[in-house]
Amino acid sequence: MRSFVAALLIAWGACVIPAQHAVTAQDHAPFFGGLNAGLAFVDNHRTFLLNRTGFQVAGYVGRQLSPHLAGLAELALTSVSHEELAMPLRGCISPGCSSPLPPLTNVAGIALSPGVQFNRTTRDHKMALTVAPGVMWFLSRPEGAHALSPMVAASVSLLFGAEGRIGVRAGGQWWLTEGALPRWAVPAGVILEFP
Repeated sequence: MRSFVAALLIAWGACVIPAQHAVTAQDHAPFFGGLNAGLAFVDNHRTFLLNRTGFQVAGYVGRQLSPHLAGLAELALTSVSHEELAMPLRGCISPGCSSPLPPLTNVAGIALSPGVQFNRTTRDHKMALTVAPGVMWFLSRPEGAHALSPMVAASVSLLFGAEGRIGVRAGGQWWLTEGALPRWAVPAGVILEFP
């Protein structure tokens, strides 16, 4: 967790430190939007281990407020599958020894997150750190679990291109859930952005 926070701080510093060839607010359109898709590695058993896999598809729109700051809103669909990553037993020394995890009902949710983006844009690339608190609405969930949950999301993006940009995005999401619902996820994938 500390390394994740350190990476976010380094990315934030890279975004807000002025660049020699940085683009000013007048050089690019004030509105932008994008799509991203990728895998989501999810902690389902509240062990701080990413022991489930799923996918995440998201779209966002934003407005550049200053050369290094934008406001945005993101809508994301996250699905957690029942696929397991085998976890080794503690003290187990034989090869292939693992502990199967309890079965999981497929969980899917839609998140709406307004937030801010600290970015550094040049003519051919963009680096961005996005922080977006929001709410997660679980469409499918275990019996008795709450449908709505607050969440906090942060991500780092690196995009290349002048008009339409393509790149990679990775981040973390913390869902303030109870019971059998997942607690946090690490989505990572490709991103496509248009000015």
